[in-house]
This record gives sequence, C-alpha cells and structure tokens, in this order.
Amino acid sequence: MQNQEIISPDIIEEMKEMTDVAYSRRDYEGVLETSYRILHHIPNDDDALYTIVSLYMMSNHEEGLEACQTLLSYYPRHAYAFQLKGKIYPQLSQWDKVLHFLEQTLELEPSDATIHHNIAEAYFYVNYHLKKA
Repeated sequence: MQNQEIISPDIIEEMKEMTDVAYSRRDYEGVLETSYRILHHIPNDDDALYTIVSLYMMSNHEEGLEACQTLLSYYPRHAYAFQLKGKIYPQLSQWDKVLHFLEQTLELEPSDATIHHNIAEAYFYVNYHLKKA
C-alpha cells in the first residue's frame, strides 16, 4: 500500500489561498494544479472540486462533465453540480440532457429563481433546435 503524506489543515488552507491568488492572476493551470493537490489529500473537498468544475466549464466541457460527476460521487444531492452540468450540455448541443439536469436541480432547490429561468431558457432552445431539424 502506498504511503500518503499527511498534511496539516493549515497547509491545506495555504494551498487554497494559493488557488485564490492564481485565479486572480488568471493562472488557470496553477489553479487546477493546486486544486488537484488538495484533492489528493482531501478527496471530497468541495471548494477544490467546485473550482475544477468551474474552470473546465470555461474551456474543456468534457472534462467539466467528468469533474461534475466526481463532485456528485461525493455529494449526490449537490444542486450546484447538477446546475453546472445543465450549463455545460448546451455547449455540446445536448439539449435533452440540459433539461434533465436542470430539472434535477429544481427538485433540490425548488425556490431558486435562477434555476427556473435556466429551465425556461433551455425549453426555448430545445424548441428552437427542434424546429431547425
């Protein structure tokens, strides 16, 4: 069995601060590297997982979906992870999945007006794309 280095909570906090600094400098590779290092020591750190998902949403949508799935594997009722998936799928023109994940988000957060707005917008685009087909 591989020995895993034990890191103090103070060092984890320093790593999170490094992530914030890298993000403010738009050093997204640095953000990802530090976030993955945090996850190596705390596999279910929701801040690191959220950061990774958010960055992948900006450019690499497939990896963003994988990161969302990782987040959901630790937090199966994480409403924001469902909402993020609902935001990534339009970039891939997979409208049926957009509605599926946004509706799951709505079940978890029924009073969130943003989710209602996103669902209405998704229905508009689904109908738009169906008419074009």
